[in-house]
Amino acid sequence: MTHKFDFFCIGAQKSGTTSLHDILLQNPNTGLPINKETHFFSHDDLYTGNLDEYFKMFNDDLNEKEVVGEIDPEYLCSEKAPERILKHFGTDLKFIVILRNPYDRAFSQYLMSKRRGFEDLEFEEAIEKEASRTKDDFGELYFSYKTRSLYTKQINKYFKFFNPSNFLFIRFEDDFIANKQATINKVNDFLGLEPFSYDLSIQSNVASTPKSKWIRDFVNKPNVIRKIGKKIIASPQIRKNIISKIDHLNRKKITYNTNVDLKDKLTKSVFLEDIKALESLINLDLSSWYKKE
Repeated sequence: MTHKFDFFCIGAQKSGTTSLHDILLQNPNTGLPINKETHFFSHDDLYTGNLDEYFKMFNDDLNEKEVVGEIDPEYLCSEKAPERILKHFGTDLKFIVILRNPYDRAFSQYLMSKRRGFEDLEFEEAIEKEASRTKDDFGELYFSYKTRSLYTKQINKYFKFFNPSNFLFIRFEDDFIANKQATINKVNDFLGLEPFSYDLSIQSNVASTPKSKWIRDFVNKPNVIRKIGKKIIASPQIRKNIISKIDHLNRKKITYNTNVDLKDKLTKSVFLEDIKALESLINLDLSSWYKKE
């Protein structure tokens, strides 16, 4: 099975990639996976090297689509994804990267880990102890707050294999939030899609807390009921869809106030050097991340 393939949106995590996926999914000329993130090229247990299996995860008939791609923020932080993607699709791919203020991105990931029942530390302590907590796959997935917000190294992994001119960088706050219509138009043009009237009111993956801790633990942690479910429902995709639906029904939207002093402290001590390096690397003004108004 062979299909054309045009683009990846590779992240960053907690930077609006789910909203972008849900927006682009409205366009009937865009082919995307049935579920937003396949992790096919980033997770060793899912990567088989067989694109037939990969394309089975997509919607409809891809031969009828003008543009085919995937949006998966795991690919930005993955060590193996860039070379695997190159191996299968060559150098002509386009890449979209949404970059969020590194402190805000890290804190949003922290809130997600707390919502799933995995995080008990306060945020600053979690940042301080990150190196000792990310030595296995679980820790890398749920406690890599600082690491995933240091973008320069992650982007350089892709620049090693792909031309920087193939990348569209979007600032989450200044572009995706403040100028969404213009930004989506830019994405549309970048992908070579005809103009399309998207509903831009979508807000996906907003900060939330679980309504029921019992349901939270059922969804996120191994348990007897899920073991039985594996025997009853053979398809991993169907099981994933059911669990995802239960998880979303159990969420309650929350609002929170940013600790301005802590944000300023960690921006200066943890993120600033990388931000300045990133500005030079991608030639984009990121001063809103570190300059006080």
